[in-house]
Amino acid sequence: MLAPLFGQIEISNSLIQINKHNFRDEEFDQNIIELMKLGHMPSLVACIVKNNSVVWSKAYGLYNIWENKSANLGIVYPIASVSKSVAASSIMILNESGLIGLDDNDSEYFIPR
Repeated sequence: MLAPLFGQIEISNSLIQINKHNFRDEEFDQNIIELMKLGHMPSLVACIVKNNSVVWSKAYGLYNIWENKSANLGIVYPIASVSKSVAASSIMILNESGLIGLDDNDSEYFIPR
């Protein structure tokens, strides 16, 4: 699942501040673990990207429940066709936030290599 997060993000000394809400690392971890339980997710790898740099990343749960193997930042998850719905959802979130328009030329948003 991709959950774009917009707004002000600051991370320092085990404190994560997102849109003026402060979370301690333990509290942030507990929130993620609770959401994983609600979604019946055995594992999750998440990150926060700010100014094109990863400022926080962490792995949760078991990526192989049969062999009791913990998730880590090096695990590659096959996403199959899920990326289409994730991309569409992300585009709609950006559109509703006023950051892009559905009629915009997509070349405005892609960085040439």
